[in-house]
Amino acid sequence: MFSKLCALALVAPLASALILSIPEAPTSGGQMTIKWTNEPNDPETWSFELINTAFNNAFAIANNVNPSASSLTLTIPIVPVGDGYTLQAVNIGDINQVYATTGSFSIGASSTSTTSASTAASSGSSVSGSTLVTGSTTSSRSSNTAVSGSSTNTSPSTSATAATRSAIPLALPPFIT
Repeated sequence: MFSKLCALALVAPLASALILSIPEAPTSGGQMTIKWTNEPNDPETWSFELINTAFNNAFAIANNVNPSASSLTLTIPIVPVGDGYTLQAVNIGDINQVYATTGSFSIGASSTSTTSASTAASSGSSVSGSTLVTGSTTSSRSSNTAVSGSSTNTSPSTSATAATRSAIPLALPPFIT
């Protein structure tokens, strides 16, 4: 009988009712809300680790989490976009002691920004348009040419440009009467 009680005493602390929900639509560098349910016998506090094989390690994103809050909103650091992420609630003193793990989820790219600009260049030329950018942009300048259009860049390595160019004559020939 004593051996059964000892075995039960060893297993009881390992049983945790802490359940982590999969975050909804997290983005790299964006905000994410972590939600959980817990029981009175769960740990008094824990840390959250973001796990992905791209890190080759755990990435601490929150420490000393208060279980009674039932949720935590935080900003995700800039991490590689992709699948295979999980969150773990771990012991603060021993991150190898995992209390709960989410299912696998994806982290998407950060939100895009829209920029509009109108620029007058030298030599009488003008450039105007709008640009939707995720990544980097480039600009060019020309003389005696009017350029109007828009450019959309959806990733740092690709771009699509649409522009209409028309030459503006500098002088009209005189009319002969």
